Amino acid sequence: MSEIPFVNLLGDEIERAAERSQRQPARARRRRRLGLFALAGALLVSGSALAAGLLGGNPDDQAAAAIACYDGYDGDFSGSVAVENPEAGSAAVSPVELCRRAMAPFERPLVACGTSGGVAVIPGRDPTDCAAAGFARLDPAYTSARVKLARLERDILALETSADCIPPGELVRQVQRLLDRSGRSGWTAKLRPVGRPGRPQGHGPCGSVSSIGGDGRRYIFWDASKRRVSISRVAPRRITDLLYSANRSLLVPLFAESGARCFTLDSLRERAQQLFGAEGVTVAVRSSTFPRTGALDDEDGRWTRYQQGCAVLAGGEPRDADSAILDVFLKPR
Repeated sequence: MSEIPFVNLLGDEIERAAERSQRQPARARRRRRLGLFALAGALLVSGSALAAGLLGGNPDDQAAAAIACYDGYDGDFSGSVAVENPEAGSAAVSPVELCRRAMAPFERPLVACGTSGGVAVIPGRDPTDCAAAGFARLDPAYTSARVKLARLERDILALETSADCIPPGELVRQVQRLLDRSGRSGWTAKLRPVGRPGRPQGHGPCGSVSSIGGDGRRYIFWDASKRRVSISRVAPRRITDLLYSANRSLLVPLFAESGARCFTLDSLRERAQQLFGAEGVTVAVRSSTFPRTGALDDEDGRWTRYQQGCAVLAGGEPRDADSAILDVFLKPR
């Protein structure tokens, strides 16, 4: 369970809806639950730490890379880890604190270490524990490098909010100018590649560097290995903010309502149209039954309501600048 109320309210369903809106790769889940990963960059990987080339790297590249959080239960660091990204524009939270949040509850002390391509946080107290695990000491310049990168991220976020919709190609050019002006030599802004013949990865008429995480905040994912930042094709910012953002999401109160009272499909559709209509957005509703192998988090009561035969909100995604489609689970009678 996350300690962040917003994340508890949205649950996994809105994370999946946000991923659909920007065509982010789906995240797997580890068997040993570490808690709900609130950050958009959280994903699960496994592999041998000792086989990963664990040498100290360039602090600028480390500041742009994701942070690998090891719980150390496997001894040789060959088990699952969480990978976290700092919130876009912020350097206030240390790698250790990011990983402690991701792995909560986790009582052992943690230490940040350096790798050839990023930062690894492992159980330990000081750099000698990094060396014992096959990692390097984290470069003292990491913090200042992260502060510098956060400044660039704030410039990118300001660019994105300067208009409701910036065409993807134009955003590529403007972001590249910011990269060049920041002195990040060799870094390029690229439009996300075609996913399959005739269809680009992602959809929508607008470009976006940042994406909204499960906590409703924005994150920027830097490809430090290729020195590249990608621009996705998305819906206009207004509609994505009304769906997913921490401050403006209309799905948040609707999630709560669908757990607090029993809606029919028609009454839930009417309530959604009322909420979104007040913002000038039309909504359609599509219903399905919940997969037999799954279960909703019942913290907000939606699973109980579903079992009672009520319609419950599952998520939503943009259709265009002025409309959205909501997914609803309804148990067959």
